[in-house]
Amino acid sequence: MVTLRLRPHHMLCSLSFRGKGYSNEFVKNFKAIHKKLKSEHTTIKIINCCDDICEKCPEKQGDLCNKHQIVAEIDDAYLRILQLHIGQTITFKHLETRIKKLLTIGDFKKTCSKCSWYPLNICTPIVRDLLENK
Repeated sequence: MVTLRLRPHHMLCSLSFRGKGYSNEFVKNFKAIHKKLKSEHTTIKIINCCDDICEKCPEKQGDLCNKHQIVAEIDDAYLRILQLHIGQTITFKHLETRIKKLLTIGDFKKTCSKCSWYPLNICTPIVRDLLENK
């Protein structure tokens, strides 16, 4: 069994990842994580600091993101919305089920509008499709 460490907001990013990112190294790392997430032999441990996706991110400094305050706000919102807690371990399939059940497009837009990737409109169509096809 493989356990990946993910921040709460990265659980949403993992659903909408389409091979774009900060650098080639970041994208390569995220692709490997994305592939592992799809395996039924992988679990996710929810953490509140830099995670496995952050490892190759240029915004990472130590265990924190340069955008720590904004990222922490987004993480806290998704913990509440998805009724999760730090230290919890779940499968990607269970996470996807929770997202479909508990997340609304309004919650997504309000929460993720603070993200620097939001204006690129990469995530919104994917999340909207996921929520409309419950």
